[in-house]
Amino acid sequence: AGYPPPMPAGYPPATPAGYPPAAPAGYALYESAPQTDMPQTAAHASHTAPQEYWGQPAASAPYGTPYGYTPQVAAPSSAPWPHGYAPPAATPAGKRSVIRPEDANHWKALGRTIDEYERKNAELALQDSTAKLKNVESRAQAEKARLHELEQKLAKAAKEKHKVEEDKWYPGKHLTSHKKQEERASEKLKEYEKISAEVNAHKLKLDGLRSDAASAKAVLGQAQADLQALQRAREERSMLVIKLFKGQGTPASDATEDALESELDSYAPKLAEVKMTKQTYSMAAMELDMAVKGIEKATQMTQQAYGRANADLVLGLGPTNGPLGAANDIQKRRALQDANNTYQMAIQNMARAKMHIPDLPNVSEATIHQPPVFGDLIFDNIISDMIVRKQIQKSLAMMQKTQAEAKEALGWLNGKISSTVDPELHRLEAMYESKSNELEAYRAKLLSAAATT
Repeated sequence: AGYPPPMPAGYPPATPAGYPPAAPAGYALYESAPQTDMPQTAAHASHTAPQEYWGQPAASAPYGTPYGYTPQVAAPSSAPWPHGYAPPAATPAGKRSVIRPEDANHWKALGRTIDEYERKNAELALQDSTAKLKNVESRAQAEKARLHELEQKLAKAAKEKHKVEEDKWYPGKHLTSHKKQEERASEKLKEYEKISAEVNAHKLKLDGLRSDAASAKAVLGQAQADLQALQRAREERSMLVIKLFKGQGTPASDATEDALESELDSYAPKLAEVKMTKQTYSMAAMELDMAVKGIEKATQMTQQAYGRANADLVLGLGPTNGPLGAANDIQKRRALQDANNTYQMAIQNMARAKMHIPDLPNVSEATIHQPPVFGDLIFDNIISDMIVRKQIQKSLAMMQKTQAEAKEALGWLNGKISSTVDPELHRLEAMYESKSNELEAYRAKLLSAAATT
């Protein structure tokens, strides 16, 4: 009793007269938009800001910024900000670009270097010189093989010529057929000289090709050096531009450059999202395509087993009918096992596609969790052969149904990619490229204006 105690008389005290004070003339209450250094008009007095604070010039505000006050900058209505992207604070409209002349001159010099190598068409020159060197080396290799063949023929002709020369002075042959030996020696000499001339001609040709190959290598080396210099200049200029402009509010940027960069950055999350969607749909489509092909292969194996099952009815009592029936049963069992394994792999492909795209139509949970199409089948007698034949017929019908589901789902996926994903991806890529080119051109304009050489 008596708790809590009553309030003392006169507590809490009354608010003093004239408190809170009214906003001084020419000043406005704080609002959600950033304050400027100029006093606000009385038209802002209707805003619901804390009454104890009124707008003050930034340089002389006695109370500073109100507690919890954070200026918010609304995104332009035309800017398609994607989910999760928050635009940075706006750059003051009057901000001017400040670029050191040495940085601008260096950027301009790199541009001249790039123009020089691009006029040389360094990339095409490298391709041409590589192709020419490959062609010359191939011809030189063929010429070397031909020369080796001719040198072997020359060695053989030299050996035959030497033998005829020796036989010409053999006493028996010299007395009986001197004239004939002279004719043979003359023929062998002519043959040797002819082959020798060919060898010398091909040596000269090979030397020429080797010289051409050396020249082509020199040209290729120069083309490689030019291309490397071009790539270095491009990379250096790109790094310089990033150093000067990357990020909001850099000294080199102005309000326009910051706005262009901000808009370009806003496209990146959405573009990445659509690319990821395209990749996911493509992977699911690949799985379904493998499933369709796998079921087709399993169906062919099952049809082969069905043909052997029909043969069993003709052969009679299976293995008891002799080695022919036993061999047929073995082939049938092997075909059914292969068909079952292939079909189960196709079902797994469909399950993975369903994991990529949970709302994938025409692929039911019952389909991707179905048991093996063939269990433990017995091939002992004509009764069991008839049962197996009936089971194969059922399995063929189920495979055809599953394959139809996979084909329908694959058609849906391909249609989704071609009608929705690809057009959106191309649209965003075009927008990104256009805005990137616009930003690059504006930065080049700022740099050109700052250059002194």
